[in-house]
Amino acid sequence: MTDAKAHVAIGNKVVSLTRHVMTRENLSQDVAYSRLMGTDTFKLLSDPETRMFLEDDDYLFQCYDIESLQGLDALYAFVKPDP
Repeated sequence: MTDAKAHVAIGNKVVSLTRHVMTRENLSQDVAYSRLMGTDTFKLLSDPETRMFLEDDDYLFQCYDIESLQGLDALYAFVKPDP
């Protein structure tokens, strides 16, 4: 996958995640996007090397929900489970 296609895919996932945050937390688009940008979920998704943009939306919604409700340790345990 080219870098351009990866960036488009990341952008599409960010839009979906922003909508999820808007619905889940009853926020405006701007506030939801701002809140999302401050998360490690966003940082991981924005890094093409993690390839998180290939995950389905439900997985990314879970990542955000876990991080916001349970914290970073829980997020990273979910994203990188022990073998």
